[in-house]
Amino acid sequence: MRHLEAISSEADALFARAMSARRRRQAEAHALFRRVLGLAEEGGDEAGALVAQTHLALLDGDREAAEAGLARVAQRLPADERTAALGMLVADRWPAEGRECATHLVARSRAFRALCRSLPRPGEVALELGAAHGQATRVLSRGCAFVYAVEKSASMAHRAQGAVQDLHNVRLIVADVEAPGLLRAHAPRADLIFQDIGGSTPVPKVYDIARRYRELYRPRVLVIRSVYLHTFVSGLASIEDQTPPHLV
Repeated sequence: MRHLEAISSEADALFARAMSARRRRQAEAHALFRRVLGLAEEGGDEAGALVAQTHLALLDGDREAAEAGLARVAQRLPADERTAALGMLVADRWPAEGRECATHLVARSRAFRALCRSLPRPGEVALELGAAHGQATRVLSRGCAFVYAVEKSASMAHRAQGAVQDLHNVRLIVADVEAPGLLRAHAPRADLIFQDIGGSTPVPKVYDIARRYRELYRPRVLVIRSVYLHTFVSGLASIEDQTPPHLV
């Protein structure tokens, strides 16, 4: 019994020291960013001051201020390494809440890019399935903390790389989207999934890929571009609102 008490006492002491060290590191980080903020304001570096203020909000646990600061930083420094790093910190600090997936279906590329522009929230991570030439990727990068862009064609991926090479918050992955389990190792998180694997891809394949990625990542938003699926759904005369209880 005494042996167990000694172990428990030692564990409590170790935990207390760890918490003390953590508080000390946090205080040191807070003091550092206060100095950075002062230097930035003194030198007229408005963007640098915004970055420092957002870091301070992160340290203080002020989610509203941190996300608002990140949004302002992203507007001022859209392709800067500081924006990408800060976005990932915010994303890790406050993971997306509520995993009721809102699914959107479009047929046109223009409508797809419009949703890429309007749906992301500060701090979120996007997974793009079918990067093609990187046009939608660039749009996503403006509103997301980070974008994993997947393209299976090596030649298309090369073009996409040229389109996003100035962006620090995009990682281009050359892989087949039909292997989501393997892809998860390279793209561990996705708050939003934008799927455009070809507007004329057969409906069963479009649905199967969307279903598997939705189940694997449980994103807040799933956007699908499919001409055939959109045409089919748009032509329905009616759709049942709820599944009958005996069929659930």
